[in-house]
Amino acid sequence: MILGMLLVSSSCIFAMPDRTGKTDVGFHIGGLLPDSNHMDSNAYYEGSVAYGVKDWFAIGAEIGYEDAGTSFRIGATDHNAKISRIPLFVDLIFRYTKNDFNYVPYGVVGLGMLYTDIHGTGTLNSANLKLDVDNSFAAKFGLGVDWFINDHWILNFEASYIWAAADAKIKNLSSGNTVDSASMDYWTIGAGAKYLFD
Repeated sequence: MILGMLLVSSSCIFAMPDRTGKTDVGFHIGGLLPDSNHMDSNAYYEGSVAYGVKDWFAIGAEIGYEDAGTSFRIGATDHNAKISRIPLFVDLIFRYTKNDFNYVPYGVVGLGMLYTDIHGTGTLNSANLKLDVDNSFAAKFGLGVDWFINDHWILNFEASYIWAAADAKIKNLSSGNTVDSASMDYWTIGAGAKYLFD
């Protein structure tokens, strides 16, 4: 609904600021939706910074955080643990800018790493099982909209898909065999604000 409101708004009360050679910083709050049904959804937090190389192109960096539970059913027992996700990306941002609009649709491609931390192993230890997730290469593909409130403040909406090279695996400690596994790929949907520096 927010995206629709932004896209139908085609006029602004000020000239679109030139973002070439300028830096913006932002903070976003939203939700993380995992691809695997072994993973729980939860709140997602993200900080970002971007530098405008051209009016249509920027480079940036971002870091995120999410902490959610897992659910692996092995035999008759449902085993739970928690995984924290900390993605770190270098972004290539492609903007569609028109001076008479106060919103800027954009696409973003990010390359980086997905760092993980496992805690709260639940009943895994007592069942001679271990949850194992390696830090891995990750890639981000997203679409968003920046909506200028004035020359400095920007409201933002973004939806992204993140692909991770490594899976979460449940291993038998005696044999070392993988008992079950789950994809670490996920979607994020969030909104927030950015500040554009002169």
